Amino acid sequence: DIAFLAADPAREDRLLFSPAYALIEGTLVVREATPYRTFQDVDAEGVEICVTRNAAYDLYLSRRLAHAKIVHSPTPGEALEMFVEGKHHATAGVRQALERFASAREGFRVLAEPFLVIRQTIAVSCSHPAAGLLVREFVEEALRGGFSENVIRDAQRNGVALAN
Repeated sequence: DIAFLAADPAREDRLLFSPAYALIEGTLVVREATPYRTFQDVDAEGVEICVTRNAAYDLYLSRRLAHAKIVHSPTPGEALEMFVEGKHHATAGVRQALERFASAREGFRVLAEPFLVIRQTIAVSCSHPAAGLLVREFVEEALRGGFSENVIRDAQRNGVALAN
């Protein structure tokens, strides 16, 4: 079995990761009227950030936040719903999804700078090292041959960077 997910140190005890085939920005959406301009602005006492449980950005924020509190939701959509209801200060997510959300509503904006660059990979269980090697070799060859660029272009994934 394989998974397409972000490489993260918290997952390395059970998963082997291929080289990254795409880089995706993790960022925050906030209300337009707030003073928040950077990740550091949001990491403050009393600030609550809606985050999808176990997403790459959740794992990162759980290690990185010094002051702000994480409020978990089961899905990205539910995190945004909680945020819209006015109970929290920001929502973490993938830039493309947050930009779609903010552009469809008045009063919201996405922070310009990402707090995380998510390395999207193919992963297999650590219990299958031969499969891990096969997946690694496949991704390395695909990257050399331009496969990722073609797939991302064909899927029209604007804003997704290719890993080198």
